[in-house]
Amino acid sequence: MQGMSMQQPESATLIPRNMSALLAAWFVLLVTGMTSVTFNVWHATHSGRMPLGLALLIGVTPVATAMGASHMVSEHKGGKALQLICYGGMVAAMAQSIGAIAAVIGPVDGPVFRWIFGVAMDVLSLAALRVVIVQNQRHTASEAAARATEEAARRAAEEAAQRATEEPSKVPSQEPRREAARGPQRGTPRTLREPDAESARRAYRESVKAGQPLSDRALGAQFGKSRTWGKNRIDEVKTGPQLAAAQ
Repeated sequence: MQGMSMQQPESATLIPRNMSALLAAWFVLLVTGMTSVTFNVWHATHSGRMPLGLALLIGVTPVATAMGASHMVSEHKGGKALQLICYGGMVAAMAQSIGAIAAVIGPVDGPVFRWIFGVAMDVLSLAALRVVIVQNQRHTASEAAARATEEAARRAAEEAAQRATEEPSKVPSQEPRREAARGPQRGTPRTLREPDAESARRAYRESVKAGQPLSDRALGAQFGKSRTWGKNRIDEVKTGPQLAAAQ
C-alpha cells in the first residue's frame, strides 16, 4: 500500500503535464490562426476591395498552408528537395500574412513595430504546431511498442500451450545429450530456455520490426527482471539469425 501511494503522485502528474502541453499548443494555434486570418481578410476587403469569398481565400490560405507544410516536413521523409520546397512555401505564406498584418496595424504601431506583431503570430503558431506533431509522434511510437509487446505475449502463450500438449519423446537422442554435456561453444552466448526468456526475445524482435527497439532496462522491467537479464536476452537475439529477419 505504501509503494502504491508513493508511485501514484508520479503517474498522476505525468499524464496531466503531457495533456496540458498539448492543450496549450492547440490554444496557441487557435488564437494565432484566427488572429492572422482576421487581419488578412480585413486587409483584403478594405485595402484591396476584394469580394468576401476571395478575401477569405487570401486570409485562410497562408495560415493553413504554412501549418500543412510544417506537418509535411516533420512527418514525411522526402529528402532535401521536398524540405526545401515546403520551407520555401512556408516562408512565402508567412511573408504574405505578415505583410497583410503590418499594413493593417501600420497606422497604430508605426513603420518599424508594425512588423513585430505578424512575425510573433507566425513564429508562435509554428512552435505550437511542432509541439502537437511531436506529441502525436510519441503517441504513435507508444502504440506501436504496445502492439508489439501484446503480439509477442500472445505468440508466447500459444507456443507454451502447444508445447504443453505435445507428448515428450520417450527415448531422447544421444547427440543432443553429448552437446549438452559439452556446453556452448566458446565465444557463443548460451541461450536461456525458459518461457520468460523466449517471450523477451520475441518482444525485442517485434520492437525492432516496429522501429522502436526496446532498451535492456525496459525489456527487463517488462518481465519483472533486472537490466542485466534484459541485456542478455538482447544479446541472444543479436547473435542469432532472427535479428536480420526482424530488421
